[in-house]
Amino acid sequence: MDKLLQKYQFTAHIEYDAESKMYYGYIPTLPSVQSYASNIDELNKNLSEVLSLVLDELSLEEVEEAVSHFVGTSILQVS
Repeated sequence: MDKLLQKYQFTAHIEYDAESKMYYGYIPTLPSVQSYASNIDELNKNLSEVLSLVLDELSLEEVEEAVSHFVGTSILQVS
């Protein structure tokens, strides 16, 4: 099946760099997908564009290996 006809979900990690006052985003399962932007909306747009370009170069098997299985996060407190 054509990978363009399927929907895939990837998890982007986003960090704020106080020194540059920019947001940095990357997809851990696809190290070449990363970008900077001044706001999160712009960052998501940039990441989507880079992701599309990278996916065009990957085989179906490579794409399926990189799909996110992320469930969520937890905040834990210790005292």
